[in-house]
Amino acid sequence: MSNDVFANVRGALKTWEGLATIGTRVAENAVETAADAVESNKEIIKLEHARDFEKEQYRYDIQMQLRELEALFGEDAKTRIQIFKAREHMRQVSEKYKSVLQKGLRLLEERQIFNQRVAAKAQGKRYKDMAFRVSHYDALQKYRAALNFAARYVYLAARAYDYETNLSQNDPASAQSFLGDIIKERTLGMMKDGEAMIGHGGLSEILAWMKHNYDVIKTRMGFNNPQTETGRFSLRKELFRIKDDQDDLWRDTLSQNRVDACAKRFIV
Repeated sequence: MSNDVFANVRGALKTWEGLATIGTRVAENAVETAADAVESNKEIIKLEHARDFEKEQYRYDIQMQLRELEALFGEDAKTRIQIFKAREHMRQVSEKYKSVLQKGLRLLEERQIFNQRVAAKAQGKRYKDMAFRVSHYDALQKYRAALNFAARYVYLAARAYDYETNLSQNDPASAQSFLGDIIKERTLGMMKDGEAMIGHGGLSEILAWMKHNYDVIKTRMGFNNPQTETGRFSLRKELFRIKDDQDDLWRDTLSQNRVDACAKRFIV
């Protein structure tokens, strides 16, 4: 029976132990829950502090940006002035460029007009030069023809002078020295009142010297007292030796020596 009494006690004790265990577990769970709540509050507090820090940082960044904007806005007038100056400088440079461009275009137009005028003048002068050259060449041709004609007659006069005087070529009054000068001469010389002049060169000076020499030697050679001589010759008596009474022989001789007109022109 005693065993039964203790059994109840043991049962009650076990019940209390079970209740105590449950209470302990409940307490532990409550403690754990409280600890979790505390941890949660800590996390929430940390998050709130981080949020507040970020807010302050964001506020600071905004303040710094506002200060930068204020600094920029503070330099706005200065920047505007610089922009206005740069714009004005650009406008002046643009106007200067346009002025220089217009000046260059005017110079090109003036140069084109000048080239056209020069080309027109050059063309006109070219035709004038051609006309001058043609007329000059014609005048030179005429002058050369006249000079050659005059030189021919002066040369013939010198040959006649040399033939008539028949002087030695070493004689100072000989015309032999004039012949080469006549051929080399290229100017007419000076004439005054139809008389050749000495001291101006040309063909006239050669003529003047020949006249001067002739005036000196004509008295010595008797040219101022000419003697007329008459001489006769006969083909019949001297060449063919035909006497006056041999008329038939003379006629036969003339017939044998007849020459046709065409043959005569050929011989001449």
